[in-house]
Amino acid sequence: MVIRRAVVAVAALLATAILAGCFPLPEPAATEVTTACNDLAVAVQPYGVNTVGLAATCTAAVRGTESDLLRIFLASPQLGCSALAGPITALLPPVAEACRQFATAILPYSSLLGGALTPIP
Repeated sequence: MVIRRAVVAVAALLATAILAGCFPLPEPAATEVTTACNDLAVAVQPYGVNTVGLAATCTAAVRGTESDLLRIFLASPQLGCSALAGPITALLPPVAEACRQFATAILPYSSLLGGALTPIP
């Protein structure tokens, strides 16, 4: 009985850690998120967007660090795009579409990325 409780407790802690983004993303999630990040960077760079922060954020997320930028994209692709590209550049149709496609691409892995940020009431 004591061993069973210990196993359940360890499993619960492990599940919480995984959902909180404390472990590297498993394959193929890591590859899919990396590809989505690279595709977004290629799409927005011609519009003068500095993608260094995006690259660092994506690398950290794949390694298991929770990413606020990716979580913002999950909550609102438009808001994530504004955070990445700036509010004016984010309104350009090709940039906005690239951001929407990025959010759609990472959506299946949202629980591994820490989920979408929820609005503060």
